[in-house]
Amino acid sequence: MIRNQRGFSLLEVLVASVILTFAMITLSIAWSGNLTRVRKSKLNNNVAFLLERKMAETVLKYSGKRAQQLPEEDSGDFGDEYPNYKWILESKEFVMPDLRSAFVAGEDEASVPEIVLTVISQMQEFFNKSVTEVKVTVVVQLPNKKEVKYSAATYIVDYEQQLTLTGGGS
Repeated sequence: MIRNQRGFSLLEVLVASVILTFAMITLSIAWSGNLTRVRKSKLNNNVAFLLERKMAETVLKYSGKRAQQLPEEDSGDFGDEYPNYKWILESKEFVMPDLRSAFVAGEDEASVPEIVLTVISQMQEFFNKSVTEVKVTVVVQLPNKKEVKYSAATYIVDYEQQLTLTGGGS
């Protein structure tokens, strides 16, 4: 019997197996996390592309048209290329903020010239009639049956709208 042979003891083999197991678990967790990030990145990229595409289509379709010609709601899908994606278009009247408070700030409204208040009022009325807010939403049906919505808004201006001037005197 030769006693000079060297080998690994059972303890050394167990320690090496534990180290290898922890390394494999760490790698699988990292791989899984990266795979999740790649999926989210692909989803966000698709949504950004589709949202931009639908918004551009909407602006091209309704640019130069009267505000009353825009539909209040419309919806559809992106075809077979993007089966889990659909879009919703909503339009609503633009409401111009009241700018009188900016001119009257700290003063009595009676001290502000009437012509200024008239011009502000007419501007507000003009913008309310000629600007329409359009919101496009892309809805994604995720594999877990949850729906996620992403939206973007723009304003479409009716450049044919006439500004009517009233009052003022000379």
